[in-house]
Order: sequence, then structure tokens, then C-alpha cells
Amino acid sequence: MDTTEAYIKMCEKADEIQSIAEIPTHDSGFFWCKAHDILMDYCDGGYLFCKMASCRSDKYTWLPRQDQLQNMVIFPDHPYYQIGRFNVTIDEWCDKNYLASGASMEQLWLAFVMKELYNKVWVTEREEWVKVTAN
Repeated sequence: MDTTEAYIKMCEKADEIQSIAEIPTHDSGFFWCKAHDILMDYCDGGYLFCKMASCRSDKYTWLPRQDQLQNMVIFPDHPYYQIGRFNVTIDEWCDKNYLASGASMEQLWLAFVMKELYNKVWVTEREEWVKVTAN
């Protein structure tokens, strides 16, 4: 699971993804405590606790896992089509330098989700999602 600064920033700035984050459960994925820049733990009862003593922050960023990202765009009727689109899209982005070299699979899948669902690309130099305009 990617918990790098780059992925956290990509997730934090993906407002569309953050808005669909579920109420935290033990199976919701990972959450990042904004107050302490540290991974949070789930506790029964629906609370997230960061590893800092006595912090029960409600300011967190959802870090979706790769399977959660794939479920947003891969449809059971056409899984191979979406995987093919993913591969072609990633090749194009590498040519345009949209993503940093060495991007994790979570970063690549988040970028693909944002492009497919919201027509946005991650511009590494600006550290933000940018709406793609038609040529």
C-alpha cells in the first residue's frame, strides 16, 4: 500500500474521490491523519485513531487501495477492455510526463480513475488535478 507523500497529496487533492469515502470501517482502506502526518488505525465503533497519543482526529484523507480504485472503473462485463485502456493511457502519460517516474500502482490507478470518471490529469509540477480541455 502506497503511503508516500506523493500519493497522499494526490488523494488529498482528489476532491471527487474524497467525497465518496465511506464511513471508516476495518475494511475501508487506509486513512492519513492530517494533523500529525501519520497513518491512522481503525478502532471498533467506527473511530479512527492516529498513532499519536490521544489524537482522535476527524481530519483525515482516504487513501484508497488499488482494488478499491479498480472497482470504480472496471465493470464486470468488460474487465479486459478497461485493463487495455489503462495500459494505453499509462503509456500516453509517460510520454507527456503527467506522472513522476516510478509512480506506484495506486498512483497510476488513481490517475486513471480521475481521467476516466472526471476528465482530470495529475500534473506533477503543479501538484494538482487539472481538467482536460478538448483540442
